[in-house]
Amino acid sequence: MHKRNNSRFKASQENMTEEPQGKLICCCLLNPSPVMDTRNEEISSRSRNLENRACGERHHRSAGKRITPTTSLLDRSKVYGRKKDKEFILELLLEREEASNGRVCVVAIGGEEGVGKTTLAQLVYNDSTVANAFDLRAWVFDSEDFDVRSITETILHEVTKDQACKLSGDLNVLQVKLRERLYLIFLQVNLRERLSGKRCLIMLDDVFNAGYDRWDLLRQPFAGFQVKIVVTTRNNNIPLIMAAISTCSFSEAFLEEE
Repeated sequence: MHKRNNSRFKASQENMTEEPQGKLICCCLLNPSPVMDTRNEEISSRSRNLENRACGERHHRSAGKRITPTTSLLDRSKVYGRKKDKEFILELLLEREEASNGRVCVVAIGGEEGVGKTTLAQLVYNDSTVANAFDLRAWVFDSEDFDVRSITETILHEVTKDQACKLSGDLNVLQVKLRERLYLIFLQVNLRERLSGKRCLIMLDDVFNAGYDRWDLLRQPFAGFQVKIVVTTRNNNIPLIMAAISTCSFSEAFLEEE
């Protein structure tokens, strides 16, 4: 990605393992190509190490604590500040890219609990320029287990709202008839069909345990399409796992408290 000269945002590779409040990380993930073959083993090893670190941080979530799901709905009366942060993310999302380049563009918003990650994502998701720029939008609250099938099914339902009732019935039948893996394939094939010729924005809220293999599996339907993903996370290793899936343009920026 192009570097941006903005005094509010400081790029830093050295601070990747720290967890400052209000951290925003943006990265573009590229599909594997032949020139990457010699690096595959190194990348896989690094990614799996990051996955192990991410899984090792599960104790940060209180045992037995109920996790309240989020939605895209926003109570604007309770929102203060973050205007410049929102504009920065909008700039990243609204950049036009050719679908043929095979990129899956990801903007990750990281930081400690309570700094406003979800609210910032909601502000972006509900912005009128985003609604006009993207043909399809999907909001997904991630479970702690990062269930690829469940996330994919939610995205598919979100982008086919006008056919939700019929699709739901078809999916229920297939869930009974097909094994889990075949059902996931069905979901991914249908999702790719609906993404064809469309610009799509996907919000993944509160991602915490997305391992290398699961993230790689989730992103497969998006390859070659104009899809952009925003991820919010409390786990500082999640963006690194996502970036390490392949050679990528990766930058890191830190938001200041307002």
